[in-house]
Amino acid sequence: MITINDYPSISLTCLNNEISFSKGNIVETLNSFSVNKCQIVNEKKKDVRDDDLFHLEYNPKKLKILLWEPAEKPGTTIFVSSLVDGSDSLISILSKKYGQESYKIYINIDSRSAYPSYLFAYRKQDIERVIRSSFEDKWTFYQKGTPLSIEDTSVYDKKKIVDRLNKEVITSLLKKKGWNIEGDLFWTPISEVTTIHLKFRD
Repeated sequence: MITINDYPSISLTCLNNEISFSKGNIVETLNSFSVNKCQIVNEKKKDVRDDDLFHLEYNPKKLKILLWEPAEKPGTTIFVSSLVDGSDSLISILSKKYGQESYKIYINIDSRSAYPSYLFAYRKQDIERVIRSSFEDKWTFYQKGTPLSIEDTSVYDKKKIVDRLNKEVITSLLKKKGWNIEGDLFWTPISEVTTIHLKFRD
């Protein structure tokens, strides 16, 4: 069984909205970005983790998005993008224009990475909460916005910055909202998985 630890990093967004609502907003927004229209494929999958999106080489002119409703938390949408920033601008539009509630994460699984980093970001309309720890020449910690009720802010006072926001902290935050990314049911779609393909204009 493939687990999230089989990948060097993972970036995804949990949308606290039904998949039909999320899908419609995403397709409408993407079609407004490009002269090319989205290609949409719906298919049955037992486990999303084996999709080739997790192995694609980055191509800034092509976008692939996976959407599914997790068996673990019906009525919500999991969003994964092939873009290196996790389609951050699209998530921002979903939150500000459509009022969607989003929890975006980035976890650097591979401890051997030269520049490990971790991100937890919450958005809904004009509300934004961002927490990030990253390493370049040294570890740095950044946060903005009002802490959420699910946060244990005492961890941000720890001496080691890597202990303030890491895989364990991020997975714990999502678990408090009902999403366990380390569990099989998170990656198990209730019905079909929607794949969206888009080629951007030159």
